Amino acid sequence: MVQEVQAPNNHTRVYNARVRGGLHRYREKHPAKKSKNGKRIGRPPKRKNEKFEPPKMSNGETKADLLTHVRYPLMKSPDDWTDFQKGEMNLLFEIEPKMKVAYGLLCALRNIFGV
Repeated sequence: MVQEVQAPNNHTRVYNARVRGGLHRYREKHPAKKSKNGKRIGRPPKRKNEKFEPPKMSNGETKADLLTHVRYPLMKSPDDWTDFQKGEMNLLFEIEPKMKVAYGLLCALRNIFGV
């Protein structure tokens, strides 16, 4: 049985050029098209090559830092929190009011089952 072999199309040529010679070599051979006024033709770039800075909260932390710090206090009763954990939890409850409701329900269940 003879297997048909298709001639490479434009997509495979572009892929092979990137794999073999690297993207920089491909861009040297095929520079970006420019209009008459010198601007690049095509869609605008998605980012401006600026470093991403996540928004900071009142205590100077990001939301990811806050969620990292409140992971263990969420599993404890409020009586066992340290002063730092109390401040972190108050900040969390200001930002996410649903978390306060959920934590209240969790504490109520703990009281019911005596855990």
